[in-house]
Amino acid sequence: MKALQEEDVYFTQQFYTDQQHGLNGGHTKEHLYKSMGDFLDECYHGTSAKYEERKEALEQEKQEPMEGER
Repeated sequence: MKALQEEDVYFTQQFYTDQQHGLNGGHTKEHLYKSMGDFLDECYHGTSAKYEERKEALEQEKQEPMEGER
């Protein structure tokens, strides 16, 4: 990791603390593959579906009146 940082290489790292040395069980594989897809989208398209969904959710929260503001 240090070498990647020193060379200013964009990377992400995933930890699955509840897994031993495999990716079986639960939704681990699904999460891993979605994360890989998001990473590649960010690298090749400048953004990912996950980022855009979160951005839209935050914009909607800003537009909705808070309790007591009505």
